[in-house]
Order: sequence, then C-alpha cells, then structure tokens
Amino acid sequence: MKTFTYTQMRSELSDILELMRAGDSVRITQKNKPDILLGNIVTNTAIETLKRQLEESPTEIIKRALEESPDEFTKALLHTQTKHAAIIKKLEDK
Repeated sequence: MKTFTYTQMRSELSDILELMRAGDSVRITQKNKPDILLGNIVTNTAIETLKRQLEESPTEIIKRALEESPDEFTKALLHTQTKHAAIIKKLEDK
C-alpha cells in the first residue's frame, strides 16, 4: 500500500488511478483528519468469471490449466504424485 498526502493526490491523481487499476491500494493523509484507504474493487466481470469457473468440471479446469501454463501444472502434478505415491500405488492395486 502506498501513501500519499492530500496535496500529492490532487497533483498525481492520474498516476494514483493507474496504481489502483493495477490492483494496489493507497492511503490518503490529510492534516488533522483521519486517513482514507482506497482500493480496487471486484468488478461484475470478475464475479461472472469466478461463477463460470466454479461451474466448470474438474476435467475442464485441468485442461485449462494445462493450456495456460503447462510447466506449472506439470510441476504441481509431479509434486502431488511424489508426495502421495504410496496412496496412489494402493489405489492402483485395487
């Protein structure tokens, strides 16, 4: 979180708005007054995206993860397989 004085806010409003668009929060101070905290809010678009993701099946989520970042997914899969190898082996034997 970055802090700006009221005077700075007035002169640097465009830069402050860009920070907030990037997801940062800011604190505005003014002499003899309580500080004001400003932050980016979750938009309707983000909410709709989350709802859509919650409706996806696990298979769809895995496919999307592979498409978006195959290296990260492969590392996570390998870690899980290594960590739970004994359990996976017992399940395969059944």
